[in-house]
Amino acid sequence: MTKKTYLCTVCIMLLQEERRFAMCVIKEIGRSMMDGVHILRMASRGRYYIQTAEISKMREEVLGAPSSIVDDMRHLREDRQRINHDIRISFDKIVAEDV
Repeated sequence: MTKKTYLCTVCIMLLQEERRFAMCVIKEIGRSMMDGVHILRMASRGRYYIQTAEISKMREEVLGAPSSIVDDMRHLREDRQRINHDIRISFDKIVAEDV
C-alpha cells in the first residue's frame, strides 16, 4: 500500500467517523424535539403530573408533616444563613481572583 493510498484510506475513515458523529448529534436533537413535543402535548391536555424523586421529596417535605409558625421561621432563618454563607464564599472567590 502506497502512502497516497494509505492517506486516502485514512481520510475516508475519518469522514465516515465524522458522518457517524453528525448522525448521533442529529438523532439526539430529534429525540429532544420529540420529548419536547410530547411534554407540550401532555401539558396542552392538562396532564401536568410528572413524578420524579426530587418532586416526591419536595412534596413530602411541604405536605407531609404539619408545621407550625415556629418551624417555618426556623426554616427561613436557616435558609437565609445558608444563602448568606454561599454569597460570602462567592464574594471571597471574586475578591481573591481580582488580587
